[in-house]
Amino acid sequence: MERQQQKRNPKVEALRLVAIAGIAIFHTFVPWFNKLSYGAPSLAQTDIVRSSWIGLFLLGNINLLGAMGNTIFFMISGYFLLPSMVHSSYHGGYWKKQLMKTIRRSVVIVTTVIVYGLLTYLLVRFCSIPGPDFHTTRWLVMDLEFVWLYLLFILIAPVIAWIQARFYRRWRLIVFCSLILIFIVNTYIAFCSQGGVNHTLTGWRKWDSAVTYLVGFCLVGLDDFHAVSRFIAHVSLWGVIILNILIEAVLALFHLPVLIGDISFKSTSLLSFALAYFALALSVTEKRPLGQHSIPQHAKHSSRTISKTDNTIRMLAAGILGFYIFQSMLTHMWHSFIIPFLNNFVTLPGGNESVRIIVFVCLGILFSLLYATLILLLDHYIRQPITQLLASRFH
Repeated sequence: MERQQQKRNPKVEALRLVAIAGIAIFHTFVPWFNKLSYGAPSLAQTDIVRSSWIGLFLLGNINLLGAMGNTIFFMISGYFLLPSMVHSSYHGGYWKKQLMKTIRRSVVIVTTVIVYGLLTYLLVRFCSIPGPDFHTTRWLVMDLEFVWLYLLFILIAPVIAWIQARFYRRWRLIVFCSLILIFIVNTYIAFCSQGGVNHTLTGWRKWDSAVTYLVGFCLVGLDDFHAVSRFIAHVSLWGVIILNILIEAVLALFHLPVLIGDISFKSTSLLSFALAYFALALSVTEKRPLGQHSIPQHAKHSSRTISKTDNTIRMLAAGILGFYIFQSMLTHMWHSFIIPFLNNFVTLPGGNESVRIIVFVCLGILFSLLYATLILLLDHYIRQPITQLLASRFH
């Protein structure tokens, strides 16, 4: 099916917004969480949070939401790209067609990095805001490793789709075996060998993280959602949500911040992976009469009128790539504002401790969403017209 039809699923676009919100909120609270769970140096005041089960519970769920957001991004990409490529691989001119599409997608990614890199430099240079160290390449390489990993997946997707189309059963077996093996390794990393909160890009743990995202990318690309009923997807998603809440609550009640960090450590979290998978499954299937399989919505033609809400959701969700890049480049600026601001609410003397923590978290969430919305609007009116103009040359 054409991607233009695939894009007309407001539930999937809304899921992109969930991923954006999760990442935005996660990055706001990461100084508090890393200091609590890993002892990372930070100006964040964590004493009141450490002594409160409510604080630990809320921050634990926020960290898991951030891990889920990253996985959702790759899964949605795999869901839209791979099945379409598999279908196209049976027709002539496949490699030439995919070459042009891959170039176009790559141009969008690289151009987005350039646009926001220039904008970040100008903001830091002329507005005197805290920013990355422009004398090193870290802010363009390691700090954007997530984006470059996405570019790598874009480059190899046509090969993956070609292999899947011709060796489906073997490829499916490889993907499922890889899924099991990678989470055995992930469990070891999370609970036994994290290697520090800032392990480097070349470390084997980072490559394991990359493989985890690749497995998720390929798993949804198998397009097995037609075999999952909407009811099962719904029950599975809520089952994982309830299980997560119970685990976080127990660990918080026993004041175990290290274990809270372990179960949501970066890409190693099986809970965040399951949440992302079943959330996508629920988003792409429609309810069918009893006894029939659910049909992925990208396989259907929709004749309903697109509402203003759907248009708004799609407009904002289209900025997900720009958001990931710009918020990463502006991390120093954002933390220089949000850490002192939120510290004021956890260090105020007197008052109910639980209420102060809830206010602290709610304000952090509110400002995170406002910040993300601002970036998404900026992306819509500035970055997207530029990249669309350049990408149009490769049709």
